[in-house]
Amino acid sequence: MAVITVLSAILLLSIGFALMQAVNALFARERRYYSGHYRRDLVLVDVIVFIMYALVAGMVVMLYVAFGFEPAVIYAALGLLVALAVALLAKYLLDHRETMSRTGVILYLLWLGIVLYLTLFSRLGSEENRSRALMMPFHSLSLAISEQSLEPLNHALLNILLFVPFGLLIPRVNPRLFHAGLALLSGIVTSTLIEGLQFILRLGYCDIDDIIANSLGAIAGYGIACLFRKIGRNWRLS
Repeated sequence: MAVITVLSAILLLSIGFALMQAVNALFARERRYYSGHYRRDLVLVDVIVFIMYALVAGMVVMLYVAFGFEPAVIYAALGLLVALAVALLAKYLLDHRETMSRTGVILYLLWLGIVLYLTLFSRLGSEENRSRALMMPFHSLSLAISEQSLEPLNHALLNILLFVPFGLLIPRVNPRLFHAGLALLSGIVTSTLIEGLQFILRLGYCDIDDIIANSLGAIAGYGIACLFRKIGRNWRLS
């Protein structure tokens, strides 16, 4: 239990860090100067974002405990985060649509279609349809530790692999999205929307472990994209 608590705290801090990094990326894109005023403004933005996130996260945790560990509390908070992130990303992409890559958009839509088929459309009409929210972070890891087996982690590994292409394709959609914080938040947003649809349409479990695994896959894909970018630059210079 102590391990799960520590990992949950690390997860909360990681999301907060990703949020700060994403805000920094958007802020920097709109201000192309690097004066002292810019740096002071950036620090101020970071402080405000961190304080707001800490207050909201603390309130969500208290409500979660106060309502007897009700999963709806966590999912409502995720829903608000997703709605805000979608609005900000949509506005940002709309303002910079001239830099978007058609090839990247097509590849992303193709990947999204495959994922939606695997997670939603392939389950339509199934007799095993069910609607349940599992909001205990790292439940699969807890099972793996208690059972001393890696089998409970197989599903998490598949979810990680499923979102690796997402991290690879996000920078292809728009080079301005080549940022770790944006990749992580975009992964969280996309995964949360899919899990939410599964819950609403009664097509499976809405599992926060799936969101965590998908987000790890998005970051892994982003890391691979960074590696390819570095190799490409070194190749051109040689």
